Amino acid sequence: MTIRSGSHPDVTAFIENLPPSQRRIAETLRQIVVEVVPDSTESIKWGRPVFESNGLLCYVAPAMHHLSIGFYLGAYLNDPEGLLRGEGKQLRHLVIANGESVPEAVVRELISAAANLNRSSDTTQV
Repeated sequence: MTIRSGSHPDVTAFIENLPPSQRRIAETLRQIVVEVVPDSTESIKWGRPVFESNGLLCYVAPAMHHLSIGFYLGAYLNDPEGLLRGEGKQLRHLVIANGESVPEAVVRELISAAANLNRSSDTTQV
């Protein structure tokens, strides 16, 4: 089930079950997605929150000492500060260490660019 971003009960439960240092990061990332791409939807896929808008947009993935926001077409995003990690064909992610502040301006730019890319892309996504 996919529901407008910011309101899916499974995503809410996922975030609420994170450790406090990651919960704050995940809540901030979710809020940024809602603000930047208000027509986006969210669901749990592959065991993590996934946001979609004209295809797969981004995901939030916790790890032991950090939380990542990943972009399905991240290899095509402008990353002048070199913050995105990953060496695969398309996927890139931004790592935010537990307790760190979310670099909100950078995340907003990346989410906006990813949404624009999805709108203009001929790539069909799963």
